[in-house]
Formats: sequence, C-alpha cells, structure tokens
Amino acid sequence: MFASGLAWGGGSVAMFEPDQPLLAAFWLILITGIGAGAVAANAFHLPALWAYLFPLLVPNIARTAIEGGTEFLAIAFGLLAFLVFCVVQGKHQAGLILETLRMRHEKRTLIAALQVEKQVAEAARQVAEEGNAAKSRFLAAASHDLRCQGHGAATATDAATGHARPA
Repeated sequence: MFASGLAWGGGSVAMFEPDQPLLAAFWLILITGIGAGAVAANAFHLPALWAYLFPLLVPNIARTAIEGGTEFLAIAFGLLAFLVFCVVQGKHQAGLILETLRMRHEKRTLIAALQVEKQVAEAARQVAEEGNAAKSRFLAAASHDLRCQGHGAATATDAATGHARPA
C-alpha cells in the first residue's frame, strides 16, 4: 500500500507543472479521487489506509505549498483539509465496520441461545401435554369408578328399602 501511494503521490508531484494550471488541476483532482476511493476501499484496515493516504497526499500538499503564492497555498490548505477529512472518515468507517462485525457476532450468539431456549420450551411443552393427557385419563377413570360405585350404592339402598328407580 505504501509503495502504491508513494508511486501515485510521487508521480503526481513529478508531473506537476505550476505553469500549466489545467494539468496541475488534473493531477490534483486525480489524486483526491484516488484518495477518496482509498478511504472506501481500505477503511477495514486503518494502517493500510494511512500507509496509502499519507504518501499519496503529503507530497502534493508540500509541492503546492512550496510553490508559494496565494492560489497554491489555498490549494495546499484544501489538500490538507481533504487529508484530515479522509482520516476522520476512515476512522468513522472503520468504527462502523467493527460495530457491524460485533453486531453480527452478537446476532449469531443470540440465535444460538434462542434455538436452545426453543428446544427447552418444546421439551417442556411436550412434558406438559403428556401430563395433561395423563390427568385427563385419571379423571375419566376416577369419574367412571365413582359413578359406578355411587350407582351400585344407590341400587343397593333402593333394594334394601324396597324402592325401585326408573331406568
């Protein structure tokens, strides 16, 4: 990254012609475009971004400042402001990337925990349904047994007293 930034930065300084403002503007626009692209492409690894940006832009800032004159000092200041913007934006994008990766890891952890909880809840539901079915069978059998004994007792009482119940 450093060598590439130095090649572009050094090459643009070598091609810089203060007597030809259109050519100078072309190189500066090209370099700032490359710098902006580097922020987007390399924000995931800040040392690589710095290794590219500084050798790309600092020689151009120095070259335009050395030329002197109000116009070139204004251009040097603008390039310096652009470099600061790129550094700040690169740090911001790196933070967003790290936050995205952290959230992705957290999401995977939560999904795994949710799957375990779902399995536990499913097992508890199955146990509850089996318990409910057993309770229903018990109550049906107890009800039947109670009705049979109660019916038998009433029949025996009626027989002993001589009263017959209608069927």
